[in-house]
Amino acid sequence: MENAYIEVVKASPYGAIIIAVLYLLLRAQKEERLERAINAKERSDADRTHDMEKNKLWSETIKSILDRQTESSQNIVNAIAVMQKDLQDKYESMGITKDLLDAARRELSRSKKE
Repeated sequence: MENAYIEVVKASPYGAIIIAVLYLLLRAQKEERLERAINAKERSDADRTHDMEKNKLWSETIKSILDRQTESSQNIVNAIAVMQKDLQDKYESMGITKDLLDAARRELSRSKKE
């Protein structure tokens, strides 16, 4: 096989040079394509990791907002319950029962009608 190469070079030295240059160019092009493919995969992996981190941060932020909203709502409900309890205690200490309160409301509505 080596003899065949030597005979080609002897027969056409410029042709052999052109073949060698083409071979080197094609080999460099193949290496460049391979390097691009590796870089593209690395970039894709980095993008995917970044997107996952971004989504995780968004979910943590939304969860935090919802937790604070739930806590605030619970505080409001607790405050209303305490206020109703205080109001009930106040009515009981003044001797106002539900019957008296209902009677006062009926009297008020009757007086508005007249």
